Amino acid sequence: MEEKQWQKTQRIAVLVAVSCVLQVSESFIPHPIPGLRLGLANIITLVALVNVGFGHALEIAILRTFLSSFIMGTFLSFSFILSISASCVSTIVMGILYSLARSRKCALSIIGISILGALSHNIIQLFLAYVLFIHHPGIFVFLPWLLIGGVFMGWINGMIAARVCSALGSQPVKERVLAVIRPLPLEGVFRTPFNRASGNPSRHISAEVKIICLFLISTSVLVFHDFRFYALLFLSLAALSLVSSGYFKFLCTRVYRCAGMLLAALLLPFLFSPGADVLFSYFWLRPTYQGLQAGLLMAMRLIIFIMGSSLLTVSTPPQELTRGLSRVLSVLKCFGVSSQRIATIISLSWMSLPACSSVFKGMLSGIDFKKAKNLRNLIPLVSELIIVFYLNAENISSMSQKEFIAVEH
Repeated sequence: MEEKQWQKTQRIAVLVAVSCVLQVSESFIPHPIPGLRLGLANIITLVALVNVGFGHALEIAILRTFLSSFIMGTFLSFSFILSISASCVSTIVMGILYSLARSRKCALSIIGISILGALSHNIIQLFLAYVLFIHHPGIFVFLPWLLIGGVFMGWINGMIAARVCSALGSQPVKERVLAVIRPLPLEGVFRTPFNRASGNPSRHISAEVKIICLFLISTSVLVFHDFRFYALLFLSLAALSLVSSGYFKFLCTRVYRCAGMLLAALLLPFLFSPGADVLFSYFWLRPTYQGLQAGLLMAMRLIIFIMGSSLLTVSTPPQELTRGLSRVLSVLKCFGVSSQRIATIISLSWMSLPACSSVFKGMLSGIDFKKAKNLRNLIPLVSELIIVFYLNAENISSMSQKEFIAVEH
């Protein structure tokens, strides 16, 4: 690989790691409305769109979703499907709008592009949740809140991205780069759900086989709508879980985090779907037996997604997942996609996570949040954090290269 191309690959890899740190950190913040997030990782996507181009911005959005799912244990789950689809669509929307704005065919600032990107992200998530998982129009009750949240967070993220892009073009900002980076061990940064107990028989199955099996299970759940088929999948996954150490505890954690979506999948069809067999009548509510069946079917689909992705996460180290995914993606060669480059970016991103997280934690500890009494003061503080984080992420590339070569040899 040429030196110039290698440096570009390094830059993309560490930007993936930066956005991954933001996305994983954001997941620990409570979100009362399903699908509504702060979208901090989209700041990096928007900054990358302006500074390195649309193709690389889309690459960053896709790969950070994969890497984050490895850490959070959501790979190939329903939340992963919604996240990666919405990330792709919103990045494409922002890319088109930015191209039109540059050619002066429309008057849009980075803030306006960010707002429209956030709106498209929330809308596509809700639409896919309706089409793929919860076949009930009652889910659109969340639409007004998602639109309001999209405008608000899109505006904030756009303000931050605009300040970052403006600052990255100025010379004095280079002085803000930290001179010393002390990377933490990965276990001290993120507690990955992988269980190292030797009593887990599925550990001996290659990662690519498990990924393909989970992909087939996920596809079959989306294609078939038969309760008996779902029950068979549920019992099969439950049997595997009985011999997997640490699985039940992690599964309970995942179910708790997805409780809002599970309740919506169960209650919306049960309470509002029409049917001939009314179970009871309470004011204007007339739940039916047919609605109960539909709700149980939708909830069972989501539970199977959660069980499958949790089993894969508990039984497979993230490093093996990245290598297995790279081998699975080798089939994309026929479409002109370099699987070797994707594998390199994913591996380098994974190696860069500890250093990126160290920089992130160090900058957070140095910020005086008492000054951020209102939004006007908070935006410059967060912008400064992203600027320094962005610049340090580029410096991390040399350290990531050494770690990558050491691991490979």
